[in-house]
Amino acid sequence: MPHLSLTLAAGEGSGPLESRIAPVFAITMAGASLSCKLEGGPMNEGKSQFQLPDSELEVIQEAECLEMLATNTLGRIAFVAETRQELFPVTYALRAGIVVFRTAPGTKLSYAPGAQVAFEIDQYDPETGLGWSVVVHGIAYDVTDAGDDFSWAARGTHITPLAPGVKAHRLAIKPSAISGRRFRRLVSEQFIG
Repeated sequence: MPHLSLTLAAGEGSGPLESRIAPVFAITMAGASLSCKLEGGPMNEGKSQFQLPDSELEVIQEAECLEMLATNTLGRIAFVAETRQELFPVTYALRAGIVVFRTAPGTKLSYAPGAQVAFEIDQYDPETGLGWSVVVHGIAYDVTDAGDDFSWAARGTHITPLAPGVKAHRLAIKPSAISGRRFRRLVSEQFIG
């Protein structure tokens, strides 16, 4: 469990408590520190100066995005149903670059086929500050009974949905774009100014 400590140093003077609160405090959480310096008189008149955590961002190449899609099984599909954006978690599989998931009659089956959709998987580890996200954009198709090569390829996947109920229909996303980002959060310990 992360440990959080807050350090305050008593200020000078004999005025109200707000004017004696520390001119400097530091927060330490799980070995990382964020420092803040308060300037001015009473706390409600002072202004704080602090350095927000920096981050490193790396673009993930498409080949690695496909590897990440192939080694995960839970993602989210987003699309517009009438005038409202919808987002659903789905258990999926990847076959020949095609994202495939099973569903039952309902919103996904009614609105996703033929629509532009986005599909996303991600992961973040708060202990290390490492995270990544992969997004697939494309058109969704109902491949349950279609006889074309795309549908045959999509149906050749084994998918065990996590959600209860019978999921007899298969939807597949034909990608038009695949992108990914990897990031690391860095906490700075230095004051600004």
